[in-house]
Amino acid sequence: MFIRGDTPCVQIEYTRVMKFGNNLIRNQILEFRLVGTFFDEKKGQMLHRAVLISRKYDVNLFSQSNICINLDGDEKEDFLALLLSLRSDLQKILWYVEINKKGFSKILKKVDKKFNMSIKSSYMESKVLTPLENTAVIELLQNVDGYLSYFNTNSSKEPRKDTIDPIIRILSNFSFAISPALATEIQTSIYQNDADNFGILVDKLRSKSLSNILINLIHQCLVAKSLSCIKVVFPYLDVLMEDEEINNRNLIHKHIIDIGRRKLNALKHTNKDISLLRYIDQSIYLTSAVTNLYTYTRNSNSCDPDLINLEETESLEFLLSQFRPIHYKYLLGQDIYQRLPLHYAVQYGLLKTTQLILDYMIKWGKLDPKVDNLNNSKWRDSGGYTPLHWAILIRDIEILKTLLTMNQKTDPLWKKNIYEEETESNNTYSALALAAKLNYDEIVYQLLDFGLDINHQNKKGESPLHIATRLNNIATVKVLLNGTENQKQNIELRENLYGWTSLFIAAAQGFIEIIQLFVSANAKINDVDFSGWTPLEHAVFRGHMNCVDLLLTPEVQKIVQKHTLIHENPYDMKNGHKFTIYDKDNESQNETNESDSSIPLPENDSRIKAAPMKSFGHDYLKDKLMILVTLGSTDLKKKLKPVEFNEISLIDTSISQLDIPLSLIVKAKNADGGNVIVDLPAHYRIETEPIIFFTTNYEKVELFFDIVPTYSENRDIPIGRAVAIISTIKTDLGKAKESLNGELKIPILEVNTLSVIGNVNFEFRVITPFKSPNMTTKNNSTYWKSLIKTRVIGHRGLGENRASKKSLQLGENTLQSFISAANLGASYVEFDVQLTKDYVPIIYHDFLVSETGIDIPVHNLTLQQFLALSGTEENKSVSSTLLDNSISPLSSKLKLEPVKRSKSEYFSHFEDQNELYERIKYTRDFKIKGYKGNARGQSIQGPFMTLEEAFKRIPTHVGFNIECKYPMLYEAEDEEMDNIAIELNKWVDTVLKIVYDHKKDRDIIFSSFHPEICLLLSYKQPSIPVYANISTRDIRSASLQEAIRFATRWNLLGIVCKSDPLIICPRLIRVIKDSGLVCVTYGSDNNVLENVKLQIQAGLDAVIVDSVLEIRKGLTLENNDL
Repeated sequence: MFIRGDTPCVQIEYTRVMKFGNNLIRNQILEFRLVGTFFDEKKGQMLHRAVLISRKYDVNLFSQSNICINLDGDEKEDFLALLLSLRSDLQKILWYVEINKKGFSKILKKVDKKFNMSIKSSYMESKVLTPLENTAVIELLQNVDGYLSYFNTNSSKEPRKDTIDPIIRILSNFSFAISPALATEIQTSIYQNDADNFGILVDKLRSKSLSNILINLIHQCLVAKSLSCIKVVFPYLDVLMEDEEINNRNLIHKHIIDIGRRKLNALKHTNKDISLLRYIDQSIYLTSAVTNLYTYTRNSNSCDPDLINLEETESLEFLLSQFRPIHYKYLLGQDIYQRLPLHYAVQYGLLKTTQLILDYMIKWGKLDPKVDNLNNSKWRDSGGYTPLHWAILIRDIEILKTLLTMNQKTDPLWKKNIYEEETESNNTYSALALAAKLNYDEIVYQLLDFGLDINHQNKKGESPLHIATRLNNIATVKVLLNGTENQKQNIELRENLYGWTSLFIAAAQGFIEIIQLFVSANAKINDVDFSGWTPLEHAVFRGHMNCVDLLLTPEVQKIVQKHTLIHENPYDMKNGHKFTIYDKDNESQNETNESDSSIPLPENDSRIKAAPMKSFGHDYLKDKLMILVTLGSTDLKKKLKPVEFNEISLIDTSISQLDIPLSLIVKAKNADGGNVIVDLPAHYRIETEPIIFFTTNYEKVELFFDIVPTYSENRDIPIGRAVAIISTIKTDLGKAKESLNGELKIPILEVNTLSVIGNVNFEFRVITPFKSPNMTTKNNSTYWKSLIKTRVIGHRGLGENRASKKSLQLGENTLQSFISAANLGASYVEFDVQLTKDYVPIIYHDFLVSETGIDIPVHNLTLQQFLALSGTEENKSVSSTLLDNSISPLSSKLKLEPVKRSKSEYFSHFEDQNELYERIKYTRDFKIKGYKGNARGQSIQGPFMTLEEAFKRIPTHVGFNIECKYPMLYEAEDEEMDNIAIELNKWVDTVLKIVYDHKKDRDIIFSSFHPEICLLLSYKQPSIPVYANISTRDIRSASLQEAIRFATRWNLLGIVCKSDPLIICPRLIRVIKDSGLVCVTYGSDNNVLENVKLQIQAGLDAVIVDSVLEIRKGLTLENNDL
């Protein structure tokens, strides 16, 4: 695809290139030649504009030597605007050249490969590079930058005293033979409004460009309010625009811009809380560093008496009164941006000027109020804005009202009609859509009341309600839902791509207030989109569980459970989801795909297969270290952009090249890994795509973040750079310690001035290799050996201890609990592993050890201190009895060695219980929950265990689901802990050593709520599967959508999530399975057999439960295979 300015893209068909074959070098394809012709045309126009600017302002844009600019305020502003506009166009044409060179290069590379030729270099040189020679454009751009730099350097200095009066400059530019004395006399007569003398002096002028001189002199007369002088010369003037006028602006354009500037300057000396738009074309600035569109306060409008007094219209009215029919056309004259004088009157917020222009347009027959609509395409400028759009952009209600009600001036019986707005392209907003986008609710109502179509849809099928919903503009959504007396909102309108109504958008984004509004307006919450999804499923899939109650009804529940979703593209889940919906009752296909392979098979068909499961022996680190660099922040609540630019002036922006498309290049010194280029602004969810480097010398790795022009040939010389030395950028907290806050911010220095132009926000994680003689791979096996039956996993053994339990419970995470769970049929037992201060893995759930009587983290206690808190000595713990390998664990119970207790010990436990609760009653954990797991009185207390002890004392046929419990920053903050923990590699290596030293033939799976723990576990070893638990704040696993993407990207076996979402939307289990992942759920809802059955029917692989016996029995009765 090759771009030619604003024209549509031209598709160069590959076959048209191929037809030349070996003779390609002697031919030039038509489209190639058109690119060169277009470039020559635009280059010529820009060079010509540079000549005109140089001539008008007595400068030389083709040289940077001896720059000297002697201009007054207005002329200086005009000159600056022209330079910025020219610079923008030069950048665009250079971008055009670069993008086409890249396109040609790729096509010719394919030609070489297809025909086994080597013509790329010669063809590029003769047919591409030569026609697209851009040296002159680059030199002109450099010169323009030199002039802008001059402005920047001298902007803070005192105004020059030798500036030339604009009248003198005009006369000297157009009539070289004029004497200085005559020029001075003309100047004096204008400033004194001496019409008689002015007429005599003008008669003495002799020039081939007399009309140009008169136009400029009249302009100066308008500025000086010398109206009598205008009356003398205007009858002799038939044209109102100069020959070769740079911006194609006529006298009316220029004078309205002058009025607007004077108002701007006057506003600078008032205390009005209002910002006004500049007249410079907003579309030429391409990055967020330039903020030319301003945000307006509510009801900021031009009816303020103080603002009206700042607007002078006497001179304009006088000028228009002098017009003859030959001049009328200039009221509809378009400048280089296709703007009429009316556009600028509205843009500057000139209410009286707008009224005046409309009156004369109607009077002279240039505007028919009965037919014309100021909101149709006839009145659009090059940016797609009509005067109505500009009134909306500046949030001026009075001007908007003036534009909307012009019809009433000539038709007293004018009635409101419904006007269907026109949009020319996908990027053009209708007036109502623009107001909805900006959330100007009072303007939205005014437009609706006037009659703009509330249900108008653009070419994408989006209505103003879609747009307001997507941006969470609640006030506008309320106005649209209320509608007006004459028209009401259709809330069931669908956009074209996914078939989403506005409710789907609100559900996918989690905008609960807007969902409430839609539900109150009786929106169809049981509707499905083109892919068969309901709004409820979109909300649940993206983790917006707070919206569930509003979207869940019995009808929706039936739809969600009745159909099966087939997921065709499990990894691409950013915007939409390609699913097909089938009805199980009649097996008819409601929404079919082209591929026959997507037709569902009967449930008992042997051909039904899940997506391929992960295999043993995936790639892992052996010798090199891995460095993962994440741009931005992984914390959902911290909306950190990867790159933030400082707010700087428009001229500074141009000089530093921050007003062009920019890219970030991330590269490393002393590390392997190609340069990664990220176009700015960074794309959505870039935080989930870390940049990977490998190294053997961590101490010497340096990270470079270079800001470069996106379409530059030479990216070796950046605009700005930030540098980070990996080994020293983080504060050293001591041996094997690290901060839980991994966010870093480093400044970007501009290469020429070394000034700070912004900053880079990033995180990084170093992963070191792990080695163990017991670490092996089994290439012919899979992680999850059988998918025939659903596995039951005992939660913390035989279940989590709860205060609500009516009967005495076994202490959670204890030996008795683990063995009992295995006896009752659990395939695995799940428990939490943490590290003590002396790096011993122990089994304990909470981050804070309340048994101490204070809130102290586990990693601040030694093993001896920790074990002493369990209330019993280690040698008094229940000894393990191994199962006889010949007896099935499902049919026999493990025998526990009886514990002999004396009577005094039996009665003393009550005293111990009181002592424990007296000790922990002031701890944070007890205050919140009111109980403590594995505490006497509410459970049969067992001694604390180490991970090594669990391997030794629990039979090997019992699988372990080891949840690695490592605090994330938000968890530490919630627990009011210090933000310091054991270094992550040390933590994981310690756990892995114990596991591989004692694993033997035991089935092991790892899981963690900490995404980086999952990454380390996956890259340090190849043989034990890893699951990602869905967390709440980390962007990488904060929802089913992100967890699927995370697990798929990093070769994890599956995901573990709460059962609530999948009980509500069981079809989402198939989404997980079709992504090639194992699905496991946990939560109190899994203790209800019907909930478990519902999930199993949808394809669930395993359930983590507290009620092991009840669930196991229920599943056994349901299916003999379980």
